[in-house]
Amino acid sequence: MRKKDGKAIEKRRMIPIDQGTLDMVGEYLQWRKQFPYKGDLLFPITRQRVDQIFWKLGRKAGITAIGDPAISKHRNLHPHVLRHSFAIHCVKRGMSIERLQKILGHASPTTTGVYLQWSSTDLHEDYDKIWEDEKTRTKD
Repeated sequence: MRKKDGKAIEKRRMIPIDQGTLDMVGEYLQWRKQFPYKGDLLFPITRQRVDQIFWKLGRKAGITAIGDPAISKHRNLHPHVLRHSFAIHCVKRGMSIERLQKILGHASPTTTGVYLQWSSTDLHEDYDKIWEDEKTRTKD
């Protein structure tokens, strides 16, 4: 584990990855060989540079704010939003909180739960789905 200012900046963990993504990483590593770099980071750029790229692409796509204002006042476009979106997507598709916790590298399921901020639309859809499922069961 590497540490910076007493805080862990790297945790080793296994995460699932599809073949298409592995192929893209392989292509990137081949391309990167033309630039001298002796470090061990896959993407040798700073967090701040990632933020800049993310904001620039967001503005180019016409995205200025994200999320449901009823859930959070923090609606600025930020790379960490992708992590939250991924977590919600996984749970909506049936992944258990315990498995998601392992993928995200959280020590506690409580931390993972913080990522799951549901919009009122999500809650209404889930509520309606329960009753649709009940109607289907009673017809059988």
